[in-house]
This record gives sequence, structure tokens and C-alpha cells, in this order.
Amino acid sequence: EVLRAKGITDPRRNCYYLIVAGLIAAVGLAFVYCTLFALGATSAIKVPQATTGVEVLTCYVQGLLGSWGLVLLGIVVFLACITTAVGLLSGFADYMATITSRSYRFWIVISTIISTLVANMELSTMMTLSQPLLTALYPVVIAIVVLTLCRHRLPNPRRSYHLMFSLALVMGILDSLRTIKVDLRVLHCIPGFEQGVGWMLPSCLLLLFLCFIRPVGSQY
Repeated sequence: EVLRAKGITDPRRNCYYLIVAGLIAAVGLAFVYCTLFALGATSAIKVPQATTGVEVLTCYVQGLLGSWGLVLLGIVVFLACITTAVGLLSGFADYMATITSRSYRFWIVISTIISTLVANMELSTMMTLSQPLLTALYPVVIAIVVLTLCRHRLPNPRRSYHLMFSLALVMGILDSLRTIKVDLRVLHCIPGFEQGVGWMLPSCLLLLFLCFIRPVGSQY
């Protein structure tokens, strides 16, 4: 949509610019994360008392650049996060305004207040609270992405989406229960369940099966 708004309507040019933008983003993010990996790998020697990534990064920056380095780090983190925060909050508020009777302003205020409260939690507390939820949802998100990519190969897209979504959600919930120490030893027979990827094999088998079922009923 952004490219079309700029007057670029040719599919080949759109594809070219998207590939270039994707490569630039991928290279930039790879550099950032490889640097963070290096910091984390050496943190046990340099910063043995640190318990979180924030403490590691803060100690490194303060040791190299002093107090002004911490100020610079704060500015960099703020600029990096504010764009993501604004995009997510506005997107959420816009979507909620379209499916409810409440206005965009109402949802942007509510979501901003909730996000502010969550952002002021300690990182360890936030991770403890969010891990079960994220563990339950990420198989569903991955399943939806995979189905979107191979939708044209599915004889019955509607049924495929329903079945894959249901299976991924159930497996994600079970995996979430495992993260909060619920005894699910009976499910250890599923390959990868103890490592948190027990949903992959059942989902792949179901996807292969769905690729060969006959169309029944309406489709998307």
C-alpha cells in the first residue's frame, strides 16, 4: 500500500523494492542481534553479577562510555521502541474500533494506559507473566503464516484453517501448561514436547493430510 501511494504500481518494481527493503532490514537486524549475542556470550566474564540482558547491556555501555553512554543508550532504545509502540497501539485501536461500538480514541487511551502499566513492571516479572501466553499463541501464529503461504494448494481452505488453528491452539495451551510446571509426562511421547516444539509434528502431518482432502462446502 505504501508503494502504491508513492505511485509505484508495477508488480516487478514493487517486488524489487520489497526485496531490497527486506534485505536492508535483515542485514541491519542481523548485525544488531549478532552483537547482542556476542555481549551475552561474554557477559559471564565481564558482568558476572548481571541477571538480565538489560543489566548486561547497561554495564557494558557504562564501562565503555561512562554516564553519557547510558544517556545515549536510553535515547537509542527510546527511538527504537517508540516507532514499534506507536504502530502496534494505533493498529490495535483501529482494529478494535472497527469491530466494536467504541471509538478509536477510547481504544488508544485504554491500550496506552495498559501498556504503560505493563512497561513499568520488572523485566523478570513481565517475562514470567507473558511466557505462558506467548507459548500458547506462537504455534497458532506460525500455523496461520504457513497456511497463508500454501493456501493455493489446499483443496478446502476453510476447513484447513479451522482444523490447523484448533490443533495449534490446543498444542500451544498444553505447552503453556508445561511451562508453568503442570505435570504432563503422559505427553512426553510426542516428539519435541519436552523442548517446547511438540506441536510441529502433529501440525505438519495434519497439513499434509489437508492438502489431499476433497473440497466440501464453501471456500474462502
